[in-house]
Amino acid sequence: MSASTEQDLIINHHTNELTSSIDIATIVFSLSESVQTLLETHAHNISNEQSQSLSINLSNIIKISEIIWQFKACCDHAIVKCSANIVAKIVLSFENYTEYISIQYLVQHASDISTSKSLSLMSSNRTSYIFMFFVLNLTVNQIWLQLSRDQKVSISDQLNDALLRLRALNVPDSVSLSDVDDEECKDIRRHIRICQEFVRTCAAFEDFKFFNSHFESFAYIFLLRDLSSSHTAKVVFSHEDLRPENIVIQPDQHGNYFLIEILD
Repeated sequence: MSASTEQDLIINHHTNELTSSIDIATIVFSLSESVQTLLETHAHNISNEQSQSLSINLSNIIKISEIIWQFKACCDHAIVKCSANIVAKIVLSFENYTEYISIQYLVQHASDISTSKSLSLMSSNRTSYIFMFFVLNLTVNQIWLQLSRDQKVSISDQLNDALLRLRALNVPDSVSLSDVDDEECKDIRRHIRICQEFVRTCAAFEDFKFFNSHFESFAYIFLLRDLSSSHTAKVVFSHEDLRPENIVIQPDQHGNYFLIEILD
């Protein structure tokens, strides 16, 4: 067996694992024209947003795609390159579409902020498939140690400006503090804990954060709450996974680096 054949078998094995959960695919948010072309289907041929042929096409596309990132602790969480311009982010969803909804919200209300551009969202067996534009990227973690102080300061300033504009977005009226689509507030620090009531104020968020914990006693939580200063906080739009691997930059011919995109 040649080295290339062996490598092909490894890749096929890994992508087959990613398609094992695909049963009946459901279109959660409408397919863009480019994704329809990719899946060799058309919106008017899909009844009730579900289709066996759509599921087969989705599975086939994932199988022949290139895995460009995969979470080591969970092989079902990956990003695959489906074509020259499209990638699919595969993640266990549990009917949680916060990431896609947030990206769409930013496209509509803050298009000047460099964020991922999503195209479509499908789901199958509690797994989400988010289709996005592919950006040939250089991330900060790949180049940071080789940069000069001035280059680092420039990137930091651009990132700071983008985050300040993100935090300056007004909170939509009468929505939960979890996301812009009024979903339940979630605590995912150690395990997923979902608030049974909609959280719309900072006081309600602190109540949810401090109480109903599976790990601390009521007396300990009461002590922490008593030590915590009460103040009125400003609610802002934030990025929950900001790290060097998610910051995409691009150099020019003069050695300057520009912030291109903030992933996830």
